[in-house]
Amino acid sequence: MRVAEELYKKHIMGEVSNSCTLYQEYAALTNEEVINFIDIAIADDSMQAEGKIDVFLYFVLFAYGCGNKLPIKFYNYLLEQKVYYYGELYLRADENIARNLIQCISDEIESLEINHILSCIAQIPCKTSLEFLQNNSIQPIPKWTEQLNIVPIEYAKTGGWYPDGRGGIQQLFSNKVTSFQRCEKGVISDSSHLKPLVDVCEYCHQPLTLVFDEKDKLATCLYCACYETLFMKQIGDQVKWHLHNTPSDFFKENFERFTNNDEEITQRFDYSIKLSREHKKSTYTAHQFAKVPLTQIGGMPTSINEIHYPICPECKHLMNFVAQFDIGDVELYGDGIYYFFSCEKCGVHACNYDQS
Repeated sequence: MRVAEELYKKHIMGEVSNSCTLYQEYAALTNEEVINFIDIAIADDSMQAEGKIDVFLYFVLFAYGCGNKLPIKFYNYLLEQKVYYYGELYLRADENIARNLIQCISDEIESLEINHILSCIAQIPCKTSLEFLQNNSIQPIPKWTEQLNIVPIEYAKTGGWYPDGRGGIQQLFSNKVTSFQRCEKGVISDSSHLKPLVDVCEYCHQPLTLVFDEKDKLATCLYCACYETLFMKQIGDQVKWHLHNTPSDFFKENFERFTNNDEEITQRFDYSIKLSREHKKSTYTAHQFAKVPLTQIGGMPTSINEIHYPICPECKHLMNFVAQFDIGDVELYGDGIYYFFSCEKCGVHACNYDQS
């Protein structure tokens, strides 16, 4: 109990000397310590549940000592306290909790609360969540959906899944994670990550950047992908500009701004990236407020505002998330994440960007 109690108190009191390694302390909790942690958090009546949210977030994302699902006692407590934000708190809940969350929705509650509950349901990919979100997205839709900006089924993407068109679920990310870490430029002479290519961006005419050179070669224009989704085609070992890319009005109106840029982007980076030996679960990067290295292949994308899953320009199917590159890993004051997506069937990759 001592380990769990000390970690809980240290985090709840803000006595964290290095927030970048705090997640590793949660990851080190054993099965017994995970159970003790829940008991300690529930028994703490010095503050309401809302005051423990950041602690709960780390607990859900990183504490796997008890397996993939967390004890139902934890989720019963969240439901009793009406804790629906952050939605990611329900990532490791089971189908029974999805049913209980559904019972919380009614025409009488406010739109913001409905939005939060739907986000919670979306974190639990199962038949119950799928049928509920789908059935309430078709006519006649219930009154409570009129308050939403999107139809309920679109919330599924916040949990990293979507209907597969055959009555099942398409998971939009891989559970296998390949981690990267910051390193000094030039330290690894044979590194092919963040390497300028011969092929250029058809918008700004700067070299495309090969960001990841693993099983898939993921490249993009790190300038222009900040403004719209760019598509690439992998042909053998080559990455080519996709003919589907069409400049938006923004690019047309700012043509000189892009074509006058003569700086190859990797030259301005303060650092580079290299493979990390750290083993991570797919949930580690599921929330932007958890301090954990974000550059990786696989795992859940780190949503800053909203993840925009592109449609493959060739087969018209939703593309899967495959990797993300945190610009803060290579620039001292960098802010934002590049998200890479793939259609394995067509050999098409896509990249877009978001920042706080």
